[in-house]
Amino acid sequence: MLPDDEYRIKSNFVYLIENLSPVEPLLDSLTQMYVINEDDLEKIRKAESSGTKAMIRRFLDILLTCGIHAYPKFIQCLNESGKGTVAEQLASDIDMDGRREEKQLQEDDKYLQLQEKLQQIKQEKQERENALQQVNQEKENALHKSTKENQRIKTTLNKLKEERDTTNEDLQMTKVRESILRDELERINEQNDRTNEEIDDDDNRQEDHVKTTDAAVDMTVDQTARTSDPVGLAIKQEPVDIDETLSPNIRQGRPIIYTDYQQGIPLY
Repeated sequence: MLPDDEYRIKSNFVYLIENLSPVEPLLDSLTQMYVINEDDLEKIRKAESSGTKAMIRRFLDILLTCGIHAYPKFIQCLNESGKGTVAEQLASDIDMDGRREEKQLQEDDKYLQLQEKLQQIKQEKQERENALQQVNQEKENALHKSTKENQRIKTTLNKLKEERDTTNEDLQMTKVRESILRDELERINEQNDRTNEEIDDDDNRQEDHVKTTDAAVDMTVDQTARTSDPVGLAIKQEPVDIDETLSPNIRQGRPIIYTDYQQGIPLY
């Protein structure tokens, strides 16, 4: 078969498979024109077990090997068997070229659409990646900021804890000092109380001694007055510059009683 004729059949292969059924009248005509022989016909009929389309496909494969005169006779048989439309499709190079061009344009248009769609998908993917990267960056920045803030808070808390511990230590020392001072104050108060008691006791003893001494002097004076000459007695005030070795009662201005025979000797 000539290359152009072979090209027409191959380029319309799917179309022929869809439009040659029923194929038996065509096979009979081609057998009568000696385009195909009995062996070819038997091979074609065996393929029928797989379906009509498989049978037509087998027929077209054999037709392509039947020589340079097979294509014109094939066109003739198509016209005679009532399939002139198929013959016109194969015979019209213009229509075939137009269909191929249209098909190519459609394929090109689909390709462009696919390219645009692919480009759009790539752009959307890139935008999503950029947005995701920005979100991740913001999260990373926020995490870094939060980490720094947590570290600052931790440092501040540690400092406050140290200050609190120092304050507690100072407070404890203050309490200890306060307790010591309180004990010292109580000790001083007790000592003052004892001192005051001792002073009071001394005062009481001095008063008792003065009273006792005065009473003794009074008794002595009375006795002397009764037994001695009144003329010979005299009471003399103690001099201001009396010797310091005298008793406290004498230094305090106690009266000294003199007699005619022994002047200046106290009677107590």
